[in-house]
Amino acid sequence: MRGIGQDNQHHRSRADRTWSSACIAMLLMAVLLLTGGCGYSTSRKEEAENRICSVACIGDSLTYGVGVDDQISQSYPAVLGDILGPGYTVSGYGQDGAIVTSGRKRSYDRTDCYKESVISHADILVVLLGLNDSKEYYWDGPVKFRAQYENLLDSYLLRDRHTKILLCTCPEGLYIDGQTEGAARFNIDPSNAREINKVIREVAADRKLPLADLAGLAAKHPEWFAEDGIHPDAAGYAAMAGMVGVAITRMEID
Repeated sequence: MRGIGQDNQHHRSRADRTWSSACIAMLLMAVLLLTGGCGYSTSRKEEAENRICSVACIGDSLTYGVGVDDQISQSYPAVLGDILGPGYTVSGYGQDGAIVTSGRKRSYDRTDCYKESVISHADILVVLLGLNDSKEYYWDGPVKFRAQYENLLDSYLLRDRHTKILLCTCPEGLYIDGQTEGAARFNIDPSNAREINKVIREVAADRKLPLADLAGLAAKHPEWFAEDGIHPDAAGYAAMAGMVGVAITRMEID
């Protein structure tokens, strides 16, 4: 499995997306908008239509799209581009196996994805990162993880203080094949993942940042993770894109 930073491929919207995945995402987005509203006035919508908003999605294999046949068309950033439409450009910077913790071989801030996403100066930064930090040999507790997580966010804001940040909780990993405890596939530790998501929610609340609760969404649909318990199928990625799309439409864009 290759991370996007290794072959310098970015996920961008294409016309030939999988129909069923797009339908799922569109349906989810429509339902959420009807129940919550997007918060835009008519004049705000007109203003948004007259400019292109750039979105950078940073993360690990869940952003790269591991688990589907075609990452370029079925990853969540790819489907997100279709959902948001022509007023947006969406780029995916997903590095397989990346971690938040700095100073390690797989640290996200050492990857080409990080370097490219930083200089993209995106209007919106979508952060879906942290699940790999749950592995026992990386996990150093919630206090140190929070410090590393906030340092990563600040590294983007230091370069462009106008960037809007959307945080995402991580699907926490499911046991498959009768397993009930210990590390799940790929050494993901579900108990540590829950601690990580708690930290992400706290950071969002303390910094007053919008949050897409992908962990809550994933917990209701174990069928999306039947293959390995960690990576969703195309329907799961499409639903994730729908939730992120709703969160983005609710954000005020300068």
